[in-house]
Amino acid sequence: MNASDVTEISRPGCAHSLGHGLWQELVEGRYVVQESTHSPTHCILELTRIEGAVRCREKERRCAALLRRLLVGEAQKSVAYSRAVSTSTVAGACGNSLARMGLPRKLLQVPYLLVRAAHVDSGMALPPCEVEQHGGICYVTVARPDLTLDSVLSAGECSVTGLLMEGLTNEAIAQRRGVSVRTIANQLASVYRKLHTSGRVSLLCTLVRLESRVEIEPNPKFNAA
Repeated sequence: MNASDVTEISRPGCAHSLGHGLWQELVEGRYVVQESTHSPTHCILELTRIEGAVRCREKERRCAALLRRLLVGEAQKSVAYSRAVSTSTVAGACGNSLARMGLPRKLLQVPYLLVRAAHVDSGMALPPCEVEQHGGICYVTVARPDLTLDSVLSAGECSVTGLLMEGLTNEAIAQRRGVSVRTIANQLASVYRKLHTSGRVSLLCTLVRLESRVEIEPNPKFNAA
């Protein structure tokens, strides 16, 4: 299936555990992420169902709980302090949890839909994801919240933001766009300034709030170029 097909196969309100409980399905190991991408209108997460998945252990649930705290915007130092552990211990636990979900171990490579799922599991009221299942493969989609930022961000910054939402590294984004890594870094720095965010996870959290209809005030010092 191509990303461009998603608007044809997605059914709003589709009754499926992934629609409301994506986070728990991933934590429990019943699904793993195969690919994160986006179409012109939707964020897309391709998942594979794991038949006979081994029951999630309590230690793995604790790791996922730490990851969820970081993905909803809590500082790593704060999480470590509350658990009386080092920041490296928190980073290692989160890396293990991401790997169990089928994702890279680095927090900076998380896709938008995972951050959104963490917010939903933490109690934020958001519409259910749209879900389409084909055998053991599921496509989870939501409308892209970044599409409303074209009055704040330049066209290049909007494009880079969309690729960041897939969880791509700066190097991968640069290759996709055919520009230098330095150009991507500069564009992202501009996005962070304009939206009052401090980095990738902070930006994704801002987009979740945008989706929940919480108004995001752009930085008045910057205008779309």
